[in-house]
Amino acid sequence: MSNRYEKLKGLIDLWGEYEAVVNNPSPESFALWVLQRHLPHPYFVWTPVKNAEKMNPEEALRAAYSIYTRAAFAERNGEPAEETPSAFLTRENLDDALTYLIVRMNRYLRFYFKRVFDSDKSRFETAARDLSLDELGFLMVTEQLENPKKSEVIALNLFEPTTGTEILRRLIQMELITQHDNPNDKRSKILNITPKGREVISEAIKHVKYVGALMGAGLDEQQKRHINLLLTFLNARHGRIFLNQRDFDLTEMLEEATEDE
Repeated sequence: MSNRYEKLKGLIDLWGEYEAVVNNPSPESFALWVLQRHLPHPYFVWTPVKNAEKMNPEEALRAAYSIYTRAAFAERNGEPAEETPSAFLTRENLDDALTYLIVRMNRYLRFYFKRVFDSDKSRFETAARDLSLDELGFLMVTEQLENPKKSEVIALNLFEPTTGTEILRRLIQMELITQHDNPNDKRSKILNITPKGREVISEAIKHVKYVGALMGAGLDEQQKRHINLLLTFLNARHGRIFLNQRDFDLTEMLEEATEDE
C-alpha cells in the first residue's frame, strides 16, 4: 500500500473513533475533534452533544470560564495532565471561551513585555528602558505613518482620547516625538518621530523579539499561520467597529457585526 493510501486509511480510522463517541457527526466537528487531540494540554473536549446545548446565556458564560479556570488551577497545583478537569464547549459558549482566551493572551503578553524591560535596565543604551508596551505602540505607529494626526495615532492604538493624549504627552517630554500645528486644520496636531525616537524603537525591537518568540513557542509554522489568519480577520472586523462605531451602544455594534456575516 502506498504512503498516500496509508494516510487515507489513518484518516478513516480516525473518523471511526470520532463517530463512536459523538452523537451528531459532521466534517466541521470532526476537524475540531482531531485538532483538540493534538493540543499540548487537552483541558476540554468539544463535541456537539445535544443535551449540552440547552444552556441559558448565564450558564453558558459560567461554563466557558469554568473550563479554563479549573484547568489553570489544576496546573498551578501540579496535578497530572490526565487529572486535569475537562468540560464541554458548546455552540452556545464558544464566544465566551474565545473572549476569555483573548483576555488571557493579552495579560501574558504584558507580563512578558514587563519582564523584558524590568529584568535588567543596565542592558539598555537608550530611553527604551523606560517605555511601556503602550508607549512603544504609539512610537511605532508615529514612525510608520507620514506626519500622522494626533487623533489618528490615538485611534490606531485603540485608546480613548484622554488616555492617548497622556501617553503622547509623556513621549513628547522624553523627546521621542514632536507635535506641531496642522497647516491644513488648525484644530488638529501633527506628530513626527525624532531621531532619538527612532533609536529607541530600534533598541526596543531587539528585546521585544524575544517576547514574540515566547508567545509562539511550541507552535509549528502551520499552527502559527492558522492562528495569524484567524486573528487577522478578527482584528480587521473589530478595527472597523472601533474606528467607525465607537459611539454606538453594544447592542447596535452587535447588530452591525452580524449583518456582515
